[in-house]
This record gives sequence, C-alpha cells and structure tokens, in this order.
Amino acid sequence: MSIFGFTSPFVPLLGPTLLQKGGKEVSTAELLHGKTVGIYFSAHWCPPCRGFTPELATYYKTLQASGKPFEIVFVSSDKDQASFDEYFGEMPWAAVPFAARDVHSALNSLYKVQGIPTLVIVDEHGNTINPNARSKVSQDPEGLHFPYVPKTLPQILGNHFVNRDGQSFSAADLKGKHLGLYFSASWCGPCQNFTPVLAEAYAAAKAAGNELEIVFVSGDRSQGDFDGYLKKMPWLAIPFESASAVYEELGEVYDVEGIPHLVVLGPNRGPTRPVVNKDAVSVVRSDPKGFPWAPKSVVDLSEGASSGGFSINEKPSLVVFYSSLSEAEQVAVDATLKTLAAESSKGVVCQGDVCTVSDEPAVIFFTSKDKESGIADQIHNLTKSESVHGPHAILLDISERKFFVHTGAIDAAALRDVLAQFQAKTLALQALEL
Repeated sequence: MSIFGFTSPFVPLLGPTLLQKGGKEVSTAELLHGKTVGIYFSAHWCPPCRGFTPELATYYKTLQASGKPFEIVFVSSDKDQASFDEYFGEMPWAAVPFAARDVHSALNSLYKVQGIPTLVIVDEHGNTINPNARSKVSQDPEGLHFPYVPKTLPQILGNHFVNRDGQSFSAADLKGKHLGLYFSASWCGPCQNFTPVLAEAYAAAKAAGNELEIVFVSGDRSQGDFDGYLKKMPWLAIPFESASAVYEELGEVYDVEGIPHLVVLGPNRGPTRPVVNKDAVSVVRSDPKGFPWAPKSVVDLSEGASSGGFSINEKPSLVVFYSSLSEAEQVAVDATLKTLAAESSKGVVCQGDVCTVSDEPAVIFFTSKDKESGIADQIHNLTKSESVHGPHAILLDISERKFFVHTGAIDAAALRDVLAQFQAKTLALQALEL
C-alpha cells in the first residue's frame, strides 16, 4: 500500500490492517507512516507479560505526550480469541488481528522470538533498531534514551582490560586478532569444569601461531570471587567494576542465556567483527585444538544444544536418537545428517518483495548417542515420546511450539522427505504443551 507516494515497509511485516480499541480496523500504512514502531510479543497467559504490559503502557503514554513519533503493535501468543480480546482490551495501542496467524508466525520467526514478553523496536523504514528493548523500557521509563540504538562492540567493551597479574591492557591489544568473549562465573560449576578446557584450547591456538585473545566477561558477585577465578585464566578480563554492565549489554547482543558461554569473533573490520560461533563451548569441549572453533553442522546432545551456530531454541531442529545402532551405523547416520545440513544451509530468503540468497540454516541437526541423556530426556518428555523405542527422529520447532516424531527408516531418503514436508508446511505437526 502507498501513502503520499511511498510504499509502506510495515504492510509486508504486519499486514494491510491493524486493530484498535473496540475492534476498529485501521490502515497499517497510515497508522505507522514515519514512526518508530515497537513490535510487542506478549500473551495473557504469561505472568511476566501481564507484569510488563502496564509498565509499557505508561511508557507509551509518556512518549506519546512528549510528541515522539512512536507506535506499538501487539503480536499475540494467546491461545484463543477470547483471551486475546480480554488482554488487548488493557492496551492503548494497535494489534495484529488474532486471526492473522500467518503474520504472527512470520514475525516470531523473523525476529527469532524465543520467549515473551519481547519488544522489538524498528525504525520508520522497518529496519531493526533494537531486537530486545524490554529492559531498556524498564531502565528508562521517561524514554530519555529512546530508541536505544545498540552500541558498537568497541563501545561496549571499552578500552581497559586486566589480567591475573594485575597488568592493564587496551583495545589495541585486541586489534587484528580473533576474539573470544567468555561469559562465566566462579559460582557456576559447569564453568569451573570448562575453564581449564578453554585454557588448554587457548594455549594450543597460541602455540600454533594463531592470533587470538579471550576476554572474560564476569558474572561474579564480589571482587574477591572475581580475583580468585581470574587467577585460573591466562587471558584478559573486563575489570570487575565494569563487568556487570558489559555482561548485560553483550549478553543481549549475543543471546547469552546461560553460562559457560563462549562467543568467537573474527578479526575486527572497523568497529565490527564477524561472528565465527555464537556459542562455541561444545565445539571447544569436543575439539580443543580446532581453532577457530566454527560451528559443527551436526552435534550430539551430550556436547550441547547448539548446532550450525544456532541454539535448539532458535531454529527448527532434527534430532536423531540412535543409541541402539552399532558404531558403524551411527557413523553412516552422521554422514547422512551432514549432507542434509549442507542442503539446509543454502536457500532463498524473502522479506516482502526482496529475496536474497542466505547460508543461514533452515533446520539444525543433532544426534543422541546415549540412551540416557539430560537434554534427550527433556525432548522426549516435552514431546511425550518416552515410549518410542529403537532408532527414531524428532523434528522440534520450539519457537512455533510444534513437533513431529518419525519412527520410520533413518536414512537420507526418509529424513529428506520429512524435511521437505516440513518446509512445504504439509508435515503433520503436533502441538507442544510448554
């Protein structure tokens, strides 16, 4: 739709019409023209959402009163029309109609929404300014720093680093090197176990002549805990007095959900660095000498829940459970999954009327070699498939709350068919009860 001779970027995103109070329909293009927009993912059944919505409403009214060109659009995860109507009735902004489930699904996928409430802020052209501004609203109720353009990596890291010997370093000591951002804390048992593994990997990479530095981003609660833990690390650290703020900002940028967490970045290109691996813990653990620890295309659940550079929470995932197969048969399945992963990582992505070639995987791949495994057990419990025996595969789409259990042959033809049906939206998916 055009307005004043321009095509609205919001119509392909949100649909041609939105709802306002009382069920009144309004043109998306007219309502949002020239405005910064907050896309609000929320639901009535979600207690944190119900806690945040009044706070966001006050914030919205404050910005409206100050004359800022700002609008919010509610994207519902409610389970029925009645719940949507009740919850939307508490909101002073517009909403995507509840019946437009295809729009809801596309928005959740586009912005990689893993949990709610989530507030994505986009500019008047539809470009993302901040993918998760919920905390910004809470920290800045007057909107003084709106619209929360993220800082660059150098701005967040600062120019002061320390090591275990008390020496100081600057950003110049990171220039031209691969950079690891190590989120960890002394109180975290898995972190204490992983730190010596990472130290071994760091030493091996340096001994091989690789330009690498790691920066410890601490989640410790006291200077003493920080100092004691840093003694075990041969790399640099954000000083304790700055660590909490840096941890929060970098955690948002790199989707850090738990620790230990290692982000590996390539050498800097101006203020930016390419991401080599958003979560390299499992790769380092399985191959300490495999610098720069690029993502594996197939990962066993015993090693972690990230594959192809993405978490199982972010992407649809195909998990093959094959503990009863022989080692040779497992190797053959691994080879099949690597082939399918390569096929999955090439494709055309379309947004509105623009299509580009992307190497981001549409589906990520896992195996489960162990009969009893924590993550594997969680998946079976989640999909109510504990009674399934023998080799089988589960296609799990957590963001869409859907799954499919495949109990047929575990070969290339059968699994490729499952993936093809999933991509064509013809697979008989069941609903997850989260």
